[in-house]
Amino acid sequence: TGSPNQPIWSLDIVSSISGTCFNSSNTCPTTSISNCTHLRDVTLQCRESDSSTKLTVTTETCRCVSGTIRLVGGSNSMEGRVEVCINGAYGTVCDDSWDSDDATVVCRQLGHDTRGTALPNAYFGQGTGNIVMDDVQCTGTELFLVNCSHTSTSNCRHTEDAGVRCSSITTHINECLSNNGGCEQVCTNTNGSFYCSCIPGYELEGSIFCSEIDECEQGTDSCTQQCTNTDGSYYCSCNIGYNLGSDNYTCIDDDECSHSVFPCDHYCMNNEGSFDCGCMAGYTLSTNKISCHDINECDMGNSTCFHTCINTAGSYYCECNSGYYLSRNDDYTCFDIDECFFRLHNCDQICINTPGSFNCSCNSGYFLKSNGVTCQDINECHDNNGGCSETCRNTLGSHYCECSEGYQLVDTKNCEDINECYYNNGDCNQNCTNTIGSYQCSCFAGYSLYNNTYCIDYNECLQVDICSSRSHTDCRNTEGSFVCTCQTGYNLTGDNTCEDVNECLIENKCASDQYCENNEGSFKCLCYSGYQLSSNDYNCTDINECSQYNGGCQHNCINDIGSYHCTCNDGFTLSDDNFNCEAKPGLANASTSSLVSQTSENAIITVTVSQNITYTEACPNNIVYATIPITIVVIGVTVIALPTIILVMFVLISKRKKAQESTDYDIMRKDVDNPLYDLGMHSSTLF
Repeated sequence: TGSPNQPIWSLDIVSSISGTCFNSSNTCPTTSISNCTHLRDVTLQCRESDSSTKLTVTTETCRCVSGTIRLVGGSNSMEGRVEVCINGAYGTVCDDSWDSDDATVVCRQLGHDTRGTALPNAYFGQGTGNIVMDDVQCTGTELFLVNCSHTSTSNCRHTEDAGVRCSSITTHINECLSNNGGCEQVCTNTNGSFYCSCIPGYELEGSIFCSEIDECEQGTDSCTQQCTNTDGSYYCSCNIGYNLGSDNYTCIDDDECSHSVFPCDHYCMNNEGSFDCGCMAGYTLSTNKISCHDINECDMGNSTCFHTCINTAGSYYCECNSGYYLSRNDDYTCFDIDECFFRLHNCDQICINTPGSFNCSCNSGYFLKSNGVTCQDINECHDNNGGCSETCRNTLGSHYCECSEGYQLVDTKNCEDINECYYNNGDCNQNCTNTIGSYQCSCFAGYSLYNNTYCIDYNECLQVDICSSRSHTDCRNTEGSFVCTCQTGYNLTGDNTCEDVNECLIENKCASDQYCENNEGSFKCLCYSGYQLSSNDYNCTDINECSQYNGGCQHNCINDIGSYHCTCNDGFTLSDDNFNCEAKPGLANASTSSLVSQTSENAIITVTVSQNITYTEACPNNIVYATIPITIVVIGVTVIALPTIILVMFVLISKRKKAQESTDYDIMRKDVDNPLYDLGMHSSTLF
């Protein structure tokens, strides 16, 4: 670098292939106005060339230093588009949040003791290259623009480039305008004086020179793992198993388990800086710590089977011996099959279960025959008349005694006179009055006698329904009286009126994918938006909006769970309404040609677009078509055809109507998969 007190000259060099520089006077043109510092000095080497001495640039060190700024596109040095040097190259600033405090910091850094005016929307023209700063928010006291709060990533365009105009507010001398005040990097003018400072990444040595700061060595970097020092700055990197975060400082664990290529056979468990593999139950991890192998639980004796163990991939199952069944609770315990309980036996009467089998026996009054299965009745009346004082009646497995009419058994064996009212109330429904050799039935108040024995209730609701004047009420007859009740979906209140029951609040009677809506006296289950009730009238299924009118999409309809969205064919973009498709700029003013021809069976129309796209459409049978070349020019979405197409279409329409009046078929039908329709060439326009 040169002496800090020497002026800095800017060479307006006109380069030639040989690398020499010259002007009309065979000398290098220079100006004394420069925004360079001595850090950007160039080295020149003189050599003999023919009859004159010219300059050759051998070393070029005039790169911008990170953090420096310049104004471009203005009418003077006090205004222009703001450009900031980042990593050796200038980039623009987005005007998001751009205000006068930001502009004032720019003017201060450039050495202007002025108040800055913020000029957004590419006021001084659009820049090129990267947009290196966005959302700048200065307090107005910073010395450098890069010290202000900002983001290094941007979604802006160069139409949003920020500009500045510095207006003078004092009349004192600005020492920084002459040789940068002698400062090596940044000169800041003050009232009656000035001072030198350094751009970020450098520190002041003495009062005018700057030396590069090794942030990594001094520990002033923000890196969480590895730090690499650079000229005027530094950058961060991470250890294996980590990725650098969006702030370019923090190292974030790399979740290997989420990679597209799964690293493990079964399970992947991410941990800090690495990952571990695991296996499903029934498998063991191999020595490579990635693959999983089946465990033979039967051979290893790890099974819990009571009887037989059968190994399977990743598991095993148990089987039981004949006469036993496998428990449904644990799938390994074997229980005896109770043939008697499950009626798997052939016993005539009684089955007695045994481990793995069963035995037969008979009820009282029977004996087991020699086959060990069949039971035969014993006739007790053959032995002492069964113990009866009068008549003995044998039954299957037993017997009973009978008495003459007017008598009854007193001890299942002996007979005495019958008091009809004493036994079963004489079969009277309510009151029984015994008489000699007979009896008489009568009823309580509120009942009437029917068929001499039965008493039936008097139904008050058939004559006077005192409940009819109340809404949603019914009259219910009771034994000897009546009550007012509410209809289904209503509850009776304390004043004997009925109010609606909100079934949705009592319990959710709907499926999990539905919601409940109460209504008067009932409720109904409804599906959420994008769903419809399935054929079982209970569950909700997704509505495929694409099945009806292609979902309103001009080209392609993609069904989603509970919704859908439209997409366009190649060469088109989705309009702002998210339904229609517009031709990309590359298809504008495209020239297409088509040819209508006829084979023995079908007419074929072929359209070739200049962008190497060819479309072919078949037409109905038995229609006469002319073979005439047709030229179509597409301007935006409007179709202009040569007069020849009018003659062709007239012939096509006339023949088609005569051949098939009932067929509503367009040669170029309105179809979202038909590129001609997408380009605006609807069949009604062409024909």
